[in-house]
Amino acid sequence: MSESAMESIVNEKKHQRGGRKEEGKMRAGHWPEMEQLLYAEYQKRRDEKKAVRRAWLKKVTMKSFLAAYPDQDVSSFVFSNWWFTGFLARHNISIPMATNKSQKIPSDYIDICVKSAQFNRRDSQIRP
Repeated sequence: MSESAMESIVNEKKHQRGGRKEEGKMRAGHWPEMEQLLYAEYQKRRDEKKAVRRAWLKKVTMKSFLAAYPDQDVSSFVFSNWWFTGFLARHNISIPMATNKSQKIPSDYIDICVKSAQFNRRDSQIRP
């Protein structure tokens, strides 16, 4: 079977199952004004080179909700995992995982490398 025939079958199956939507055709959120304010705050924070984490987004989301919909009760909006992942996907945002690994090279890394190499050289000598 040719590659193009296989590709058309796969695409047809995806279409039948309701595969992933095409790029740019993602469904809009239920709270567009709030999401617009939240995304603006996100961009502002990233421009300041500050970290953006889920807790910060949750706090700013509630402030944005109150600013965008002052006549609505806060309890009408739920910061669920489903909404959060949808918001991230709609705005092409990825939240990096925090690690305990250093991102900076130690200032004395050359000395450390030289000492390690010297140790390896001495340790690898064949002894009678």
